[in-house]
Amino acid sequence: MSQRKQKPNQSQKPNEAILAAFGIRQPYAIWPVQANVYKVSCMQGDFCLKFVQYDKEKIDFLHGIMTYLLDRGFYRISRPVAALSGDSAVAVEGGFYTMNRWVGGIACALDNDFHLLAAGKCLASFSCAALGGALIPGGKVGYHEWPERFVQRTEDLILWQRQIGAKKRHTPFEKLYLKVAPEMIADGMLAQRLLAQSAYGYLADEALYYRAFVHRDVAARNFIIGPDGKGWLIDFDYCRYDLPLTDIVRFVERGMKAVVYTPQQLDVMLGAYETVRKIDTEEYRVISAMLLFPQKFWRLCSRYFTAPEESTQQGIYYKLINVMGQMRAHKDVWFYFHGKYGCR
Repeated sequence: MSQRKQKPNQSQKPNEAILAAFGIRQPYAIWPVQANVYKVSCMQGDFCLKFVQYDKEKIDFLHGIMTYLLDRGFYRISRPVAALSGDSAVAVEGGFYTMNRWVGGIACALDNDFHLLAAGKCLASFSCAALGGALIPGGKVGYHEWPERFVQRTEDLILWQRQIGAKKRHTPFEKLYLKVAPEMIADGMLAQRLLAQSAYGYLADEALYYRAFVHRDVAARNFIIGPDGKGWLIDFDYCRYDLPLTDIVRFVERGMKAVVYTPQQLDVMLGAYETVRKIDTEEYRVISAMLLFPQKFWRLCSRYFTAPEESTQQGIYYKLINVMGQMRAHKDVWFYFHGKYGCR
């Protein structure tokens, strides 16, 4: 069963039976938040009701992970709510409904230093709590995968370059690819070398030993700033077992996508994180290698070259232009990061 979020059809909208299965009767109101997400207000409070088309094993994994965090004292999440039967979800035609407590507050804005501080501290607190549990079935494990991913994805970039070079005619997308691919390939190779020179293997072994897990989708939309000014972390759908530093990488990358960072903002983000959890020198070196690798470029090109039905999609050429603009800004931030943190 697909793990991608999909829109529910008309028959999948929540009804009285679904709400009753979670112990909710006569709700005050039900608001659609997204295609598959609803806010439910009732006498017991506010709840987030979500329709998902995941394997039940994954749903149980997510429920178990969040329950473990609560047991470890990390409360700043959307608490999972079990059905009256004790199960983690309610089965319906085509999928399942899950329920969590609604987290009130305002959306995090990564160009706001106070929000950066709150989000950074929240993420670090999560990283400290996300250790020591059992490996729950349904969770992907990626502790030692990154060096191999870098090699394979760099080889993909080289292969696509050769394939285009062998053609007599090129689309606008392919012309632009040929122009920028050498730089992206060089960055991929340098990222491989930096990762090989780091203590990645030791850090991966350590993360495996402590059974660390990560949120993996630390975008601004998944941080809520509460009335007390502190951050909350929501939407654990992409959670997996991996090195804690991978969440730092995504936190920085997502921020670079949302705003044009100044060095000061990057320092605020990392400084806030380190007030709760120290990032050691070897972790910074691995983070630097991961930030350099052209993931966004590879991901878009992978769609073009491996999914022919999408390769003619209107606008994909302009998406590549946009990605290249982001990559240039990203590279400037990387030079600053690598000079100040990655070369310690």
